[in-house]
Amino acid sequence: MMPMLRADLHVHSCHSRVSGTLSFLGSRDCYSKPADVYRVAKARGMDLVAFTDHDSIGGALELLNDRPDLEDVIVAEEVSCRLPDGGLDVHLGVYGMTEALHRDVQPLRGN
Repeated sequence: MMPMLRADLHVHSCHSRVSGTLSFLGSRDCYSKPADVYRVAKARGMDLVAFTDHDSIGGALELLNDRPDLEDVIVAEEVSCRLPDGGLDVHLGVYGMTEALHRDVQPLRGN
């Protein structure tokens, strides 16, 4: 039987870009450092933590650069996209991101 794991699959750090909610204020979804976000998630009982910063994998990469021993961090991204029909803005969760994949995805966000 596979063990049950608790995972927070949607956390932001200070690496999230400007939020679309109040973009005129230049507000962000989170101002916390990745290490602090990770510490809180683990304190709340999470076995895995997926950093899903807006249009950035910087939070996960910063944490893993400082703590390469961590095996419970998922490099992810909340990609801001625009649907071509009607111009609807959506956020797409992409998990298992790499730096190369992040670069490849950015030019596609408008469509």
